[in-house]
Amino acid sequence: MNYLHGQVQSVITVLAQDKRGHEMTLQNCIHCGRTPPREAKKCHPCNNSMLFPKYCTASYRIAEFIAILEKEELWPSVKPFNECAISDLVHRIMCANEDIKHTCSAGVRCPLLQQLQILSGLAQQSQKNIQGLCLVCIKTGRWADNNECICVP
Repeated sequence: MNYLHGQVQSVITVLAQDKRGHEMTLQNCIHCGRTPPREAKKCHPCNNSMLFPKYCTASYRIAEFIAILEKEELWPSVKPFNECAISDLVHRIMCANEDIKHTCSAGVRCPLLQQLQILSGLAQQSQKNIQGLCLVCIKTGRWADNNECICVP
């Protein structure tokens, strides 16, 4: 679990190191902060026609990554990684990877999409590598000194 928690934290570092920017399919309205689509000629809620392209930058990717973690109840990360079962954590990470609605000119090579995919793979591998506990041995007090199940020869 500590390994997986560290991997989630390291994604932020990796995203911060990639300084490339990629144009997105959205624009920024500097008057109201909304993000109309690229095809829009003006921001309808505030009637502003000065729209600027939106870019996928390192800081934007980090903010979006943290927002995704918050949505999946993985941020702040200390609580879930201390209280949740590995299966719950893996499920939440997989949902984060599958539910992302990020589009930029980098396509599948966007660092955010790549890091979420890598994190999903690491989460699944971590779950496979964890050895469960034998509840029969624990309940009956027959757990071996070497932490191995003695029910199965």
